[in-house]
Amino acid sequence: MSNNQFSGIRLIVLEPKVELLQAFRDWMRTSGFQHAIATSSINELEDRTSADLVDLVICDADVDSARFPEMTKAIRQNEHGPNPYLVTIGVTNRATASSLKQLVDAGLDDIIMKPFSMLTILDRITTLVHSRRKFMASADYIGPDRRLGLRIEKSLPLIDVPNTLRERVHGIYDEHRIRREIAQTNVKVNVQRATQDAVRIYEIMQAILPAYAAGQVNDTIVVHLKHLVRTAQDISRRLEGTEKSHVAGLCDSLVSISENILANHTAPDSRDLLLL
Repeated sequence: MSNNQFSGIRLIVLEPKVELLQAFRDWMRTSGFQHAIATSSINELEDRTSADLVDLVICDADVDSARFPEMTKAIRQNEHGPNPYLVTIGVTNRATASSLKQLVDAGLDDIIMKPFSMLTILDRITTLVHSRRKFMASADYIGPDRRLGLRIEKSLPLIDVPNTLRERVHGIYDEHRIRREIAQTNVKVNVQRATQDAVRIYEIMQAILPAYAAGQVNDTIVVHLKHLVRTAQDISRRLEGTEKSHVAGLCDSLVSISENILANHTAPDSRDLLLL
C-alpha cells in the first residue's frame, strides 16, 4: 500500500518505552499517516477510543496485563466507544499460553510478538485491510473468528462487520453510512449473542434447580446464580428496544427472582424457586 493510502487512517499507538514510541512516530510520519497519535498513556487510549471513531489501535499489551484486554473486550461487547468492530493489534513479550489466551479471548484482531519490525506491522495492517476475519458471537466471546478444535461454537454463523480501516485505505469512508452499518451489525450480533445466552441460561438452570430439589445447596449455587444474573442482564441489554423487547422484560424478571434467591440462597422463598 502506498503512503497516501494511509493518510486518512485514524490510528492510535500505545507504547510505554520512549525509544519505541519515537520509532513509531518516525514510522507513522514516513509512512504517510496524517491522523495518527502515538502515546505512552493508556488513559489517553481509553479516552480517545471511547469518544472517537478510531480505525486502528496498536497497543503494547504488556503496559498493563489486564487493562488493555479488558478495554478491548468492552469494545467488542459494545460497552466502550462507538465502534465495537474497531481493528486492534496487540504487541506482547509474554508468550505464555495463559497470557496469549487472555488477549485472544479479549477479541483482538492480531497479536504480534516482540521483537518486531515496522515492516511486520505494515504487513499485518495490509492483511487486516484485505482479509480481516469475520466475527462470531457466542455466550463467552465476541470478536474475530478463532475457532479451533472441538469448540462447541464452531457451528455458529459468522458475521461480516464494518471495517473502517479498509474504507479509509480505499478512499470510500462515509461516516453516516458507517454508523448505519455499525448499528445494523449490532442487531445481528445482539440476536446471535442473546440466542447463545439463552442456551447458557438453560444449562445454568440444569445445575440450580436439581440441586435445590435434592437439598444439595452449597457455595457453587451462588456462582451459578450470579452467572444467571449476568447472563439475563446481558440479554436484556441487547434486546431492549428491539422487536424482541418482550424477551428483555422476561429477563428483567429473571434477574429480580435470581437476586431474591441470592439474598438467602441456603433457604430461599419457595415461591421464587417456583417462579425460577
